[in-house]
Amino acid sequence: MWEFIEYSTGKVKNSTSVGPLIGLYNNLVTGNESKMKIWEDRFNTLAMDTTGNKYDEPITWSNISTAISDLPNNKAPETDGTQKEVWKLVSS
Repeated sequence: MWEFIEYSTGKVKNSTSVGPLIGLYNNLVTGNESKMKIWEDRFNTLAMDTTGNKYDEPITWSNISTAISDLPNNKAPETDGTQKEVWKLVSS
């Protein structure tokens, strides 16, 4: 109860472990184990593509290097403000 009061008054940092969640059937879920299951199910569905396949292979440095080398040159930076050429220099 005190955790909820502190959370409601802004006395604690925002955390996913504090406060209830809405379950699959619009029920209020307050137990930590149940909330963790909801988050696990949600993130598992994010890792699935439209065909229902899951990406179970780990990301390797080779995958990252290939992706960075395939970035186009002389283009505007992304939202982080870093030019793509900088990533290429850092990764080589």
